[in-house]
Amino acid sequence: MFSEGILVRIIVPRIGELNSMRLGLIAFSLQCLLVAVSTNPGWIFLSVLFSMGANLFYPAVSSLVSKVVSEDSQGEALGALNGIKALTEGFGPLFFGGLMSLFEHSSQP
Repeated sequence: MFSEGILVRIIVPRIGELNSMRLGLIAFSLQCLLVAVSTNPGWIFLSVLFSMGANLFYPAVSSLVSKVVSEDSQGEALGALNGIKALTEGFGPLFFGGLMSLFEHSSQP
């Protein structure tokens, strides 16, 4: 909420949509890497800072799509983008939760 409501309004106008997308992807990569190598719970909480940067990606790509697509096709393009986002938000946790259970060697849930 903070990143999409406040950070986007500050960062995207200053560095542009394309650089905001890059920054979001880099932040997401760093967040995933930090979670993967974390050895204590504090690192997981630190990864939340990177998730705020990762949240720059979707608003920046939405803005870029609305600028690139003609006015007549904006609804269709943004609808397709939102549909893809909804699918990834639904199936991503299911897939990676199952993948994690294959490699986790703990009896705790």
